[in-house]
Amino acid sequence: MKLKLKTWKSNSYIMFFRILGRRNIWIKSIKLLFCIGTIIIVYEGFISRQSSTVPKMKEYDSFFDSLQTERKSRIADVCQKEMSKYESLNHASGNFLFYSSLNLSYCVVAKVGCTFWIAIIRFLLRDFPENLLKTHPLDITKYNVHSASKRLRHLTKDVGYSYLVNSTKFFFARNPYSRLLSGYMDKMMLPGYWTSVSVDIVSLTRNKTNIKCVSDITFREFLHYAAVSETKNFHRNGHWIPVYKLCNPCKWKFDYIGKQETFTKDAKVILEYFGLNYMKNRSHLQNILHQTYSQSEYTFSFTYAAENICNQSVEFIARRLWYVYQMQGYIRNTSQFIMPRLKQGEKLTLVTFQKLVEHEIISNTMTSLESSNQRKYFWREFFSKIPTALIKEIQKVYELDFKLFDYSFDSYQ
Repeated sequence: MKLKLKTWKSNSYIMFFRILGRRNIWIKSIKLLFCIGTIIIVYEGFISRQSSTVPKMKEYDSFFDSLQTERKSRIADVCQKEMSKYESLNHASGNFLFYSSLNLSYCVVAKVGCTFWIAIIRFLLRDFPENLLKTHPLDITKYNVHSASKRLRHLTKDVGYSYLVNSTKFFFARNPYSRLLSGYMDKMMLPGYWTSVSVDIVSLTRNKTNIKCVSDITFREFLHYAAVSETKNFHRNGHWIPVYKLCNPCKWKFDYIGKQETFTKDAKVILEYFGLNYMKNRSHLQNILHQTYSQSEYTFSFTYAAENICNQSVEFIARRLWYVYQMQGYIRNTSQFIMPRLKQGEKLTLVTFQKLVEHEIISNTMTSLESSNQRKYFWREFFSKIPTALIKEIQKVYELDFKLFDYSFDSYQ
């Protein structure tokens, strides 16, 4: 079938996508087109199914093979049992990025490593600012990963879905509790949504209106909003919509099903399958430094609005971001953020903050076990303050994610 693409003006590259949040989300949030899009086809110059080359299947270790068999079998069983109960399971929903040269289809789920996979696709396309020299996907920062693309084209739903059928498809799932906490850290604690979703949340939880900015949303308020917005179809947001509604495994036959909890191993095998082994040759420390460097750049891009609309200083944002890095297990919980000495009237800059973070990570490197234990500490700290009734609301909204992807309903403890 010949694909029909819409004609775009030469100076218009921001693609149409479904925004699942407040209608006046900041322009920088709007640039997150990948993680909350519909179906996008990625191609080099033109789309040609005949020119697509799919690598031959490699020999994978028996553990990964058995793991995939187990995951697919569980999904098939749950789909069969729940299909009549959940009407949404009958629809082939999916937010796909398709890379024609490898016949690769990635179903995007926000807060489950989507930045990593989008960076890889954009790297393959050489789809980043021409003045930036990039030799590895991790050289592309989060800001550039989620900025508008010149090499993505929007297809109609019907044509897009039919084209994806014969591709190699994969997606990643995550424990709903973990995904929600990650969403809270990234979107509520940091300034990206302070003038949009955070305002919606206080209008619901605090019954306040005519507020332009909110920077103190609690985790409890966020969870309540996530549950209500999904239940009542009210200002739903792709960053915490249940995974099964973003990538319906009951309708799509995915070749690979990855999980955040086994992300490193799953990603390694998928990269090997597509002949992209060279993209996994960065050390654990390099990955952490990239994550913090990239996140810092992205967060600091909101400082102007945070200062002028929210009346919050750069120092306030820096302290929040430092705390988030502690929650993520990058910086030790005992390491306090120390504001550097600045000249009168001088502000903390992105570069200065990045150097502070880098020095702390390198001089006080955490082991994998230490990072894991620290993340668990914060996990317990946050969920211990959530009432049982609200936990049950979350369990109801994300029930199918728990069942389909084998997560315990009690794993918040």
